Amino acid sequence: DKKAHVRLAKFALGDFVLLGKIIKFPNKLALNWKGPYCVSRVDSDYVMEVQQLVEPFTTSVHHASRLKFFSDAALDVTDALVDYATFGDEGFFVEVLLGARRSADGKFEVRVKWKGLDEEATSKD
Repeated sequence: DKKAHVRLAKFALGDFVLLGKIIKFPNKLALNWKGPYCVSRVDSDYVMEVQQLVEPFTTSVHHASRLKFFSDAALDVTDALVDYATFGDEGFFVEVLLGARRSADGKFEVRVKWKGLDEEATSKD
């Protein structure tokens, strides 16, 4: 049996991990690794709570099979690491809302200045 020798990693309080989010493909599941997150509570060898490194610093509980080691607790959380945690998920962070209006068809439009992007990259969402 191939899986007989597979062992899940054990994580300690304060370790930094990546979180595997499930992506569904036809006939297959895959994991897309997000993070890093900080292990904020260890419930057992295989279940732990992780916390985001960026606001709103939310926590969530996961099985070790969905976590991958990133660094031990000695890692220095720099601005670059926080930026990676923020933008590494391919998301955007709102720097400021520049204005809002109702369009002719009745829908609301909001001008958004995205953090880390030039003024030309504002959008109406």
